[in-house]
Amino acid sequence: MSTVKFEYVLSNQFKAENDDDDNVVKDGYEVFCEGFLYSRNKKNKLSNRWVCKHPKCSASITISHNCQVTNVSKESHKIVSPGNSVDPKDVIIRHKRRSKTRPKLPESLRKTIIDGIYTKTTNRIDQFLIFKSKNNKKLVFCSKTGLEIRSKS
Repeated sequence: MSTVKFEYVLSNQFKAENDDDDNVVKDGYEVFCEGFLYSRNKKNKLSNRWVCKHPKCSASITISHNCQVTNVSKESHKIVSPGNSVDPKDVIIRHKRRSKTRPKLPESLRKTIIDGIYTKTTNRIDQFLIFKSKNNKKLVFCSKTGLEIRSKS
């Protein structure tokens, strides 16, 4: 089983605190294996079970916490052939573009609307957009903490 090559890639839910060696359950990661992207389905004391991200595919892979493939489902990928594999970096970029929370690209600079979550920091409380001109030609982004540090320098 350990001859199956795979790679952990960052998911859209990745957070900086997930990036350490103690993260054996791989929170914030997805698995890229043989041209397919898998998300974690189950975790336990010894391993994680990952399933294909395509909604109509039931292929899965189980990887132990010491990074050994312990099981590959007998169900093959019926959606895409493995010969059409892509680079993991391209998968991440395409996956992020499909995000439903992101607004569509505006037709022009004047029609650009920056509001809601895009004006706040990741804690969704502090203001991040601190200045916006009438025609959106000047935008200033900075957190309160960053502004305080900048004013002291």
